[in-house]
Amino acid sequence: MFTSWWTNDNNSPIRDFPEFKKDLELALNALEATARESVGPGQKTIVNTELKPGDYVLWKDEAPQKLDARNRGPWKVHDVLDNNRIVMQSILDGSTRSTHIEKLMMFDTDAVTDTMMLQLASFDQKKWEVERVVSVDWKEGTAAIKWVGFENITEEPLSGVKHLEEMKRLARKARKNLKLY
Repeated sequence: MFTSWWTNDNNSPIRDFPEFKKDLELALNALEATARESVGPGQKTIVNTELKPGDYVLWKDEAPQKLDARNRGPWKVHDVLDNNRIVMQSILDGSTRSTHIEKLMMFDTDAVTDTMMLQLASFDQKKWEVERVVSVDWKEGTAAIKWVGFENITEEPLSGVKHLEEMKRLARKARKNLKLY
């Protein structure tokens, strides 16, 4: 039959309530400890941070565009907060932002000069601009692109450059030419 803490071994009601309360608190504490230790599907263990103010980190970009870097920074750790959050400071303009440590990577500054760190951080500010569309291969689905400030011409998939006004104009022209045949 079902046994509980409401009865003792003789199946008679419990009369020692202080002892019962103490046993119940021990059982609840054990249950809470087990729940804290268990990690179910989709849950992540909380990582204790070893970051401290003055360290440098890279910030993982959540949704980078095709030509964006996967990580931004380096950023300087300004403050370590509770719940594995930190406040980081831009080395370019001094602006701060708060984020969780799971979105960060340590940045080793041993082999990097201050000038190199500033150059790396400045890449976050750059926008990639198309100078012109050199050619389009409609069958292969690619376009040759000349970028502003770069000598090389790159082959890009049409899906990556279809938003450009020049590509839209070329597509309209190609459709118009198809009607002639």
